[in-house]
Amino acid sequence: MIRACLLAACLAASAAHAGDCAVRVNRVAHEGKAAEAYAPYGGKNPTAQMVPLSSADACKALAVKMCVNDRPAVVKAKDVKAKYDGDDLNGGADVCPAAQASR
Repeated sequence: MIRACLLAACLAASAAHAGDCAVRVNRVAHEGKAAEAYAPYGGKNPTAQMVPLSSADACKALAVKMCVNDRPAVVKAKDVKAKYDGDDLNGGADVCPAAQASR
């Protein structure tokens, strides 16, 4: 009985486990605007972020949201790639829809 309860608890815990979503954003600045484009990120490009999420679909949705270019005057385009629990999403290619990526 105790063994069955422990097994059930372990299975429930693993089902609720959030996986690791790693999102990498590479911004392409307009000519002469690199310092301004990368300043909000400590001058770094590309940037990476790790977020615990429940599924690969949730990870891809987060990555697609990061495609939005809020500063088109300084950022020409973005390339966003994501991994969920170490596995490439979108075949390792940019997840941004062409219209959103400002290309």
